[in-house]
This record gives sequence, structure tokens and C-alpha cells, in this order.
Amino acid sequence: MVDVWKEEFLPRLQISTIYNVLVLKCGEKDPEVISLVNEVVSFAFQRTKTIIKGYRNHK
Repeated sequence: MVDVWKEEFLPRLQISTIYNVLVLKCGEKDPEVISLVNEVVSFAFQRTKTIIKGYRNHK
């Protein structure tokens, strides 16, 4: 599966103060935290697309 969300949302995450602080605090010693955040964002992006697609099909 191609992570299309990365092209759309990763640049936004990278300018987020909260995300940058998280990367600074967890980057080297807890990289799984950053991976988890990326997975959650990917899931949320895919779920939102599914909801919108379902809504459009029911109109």
C-alpha cells in the first residue's frame, strides 16, 4: 500500500510545533513513538476518505 497521506500531511506535520517537539524528545530513544503517530495519522486519513466516499455514494 502506497502511503499517499505522507505526500499530503507529512509536510504539515513537519511544520507542527507539537510534532516537532515530539520528534525532538522521542526521536532517538523512542522511535516507535514517531512510528505510532505516523500510523495513527495514516489510519485517520484512510478512515476519513472512506467516510467521505460512503457519504458521496449515498447522496
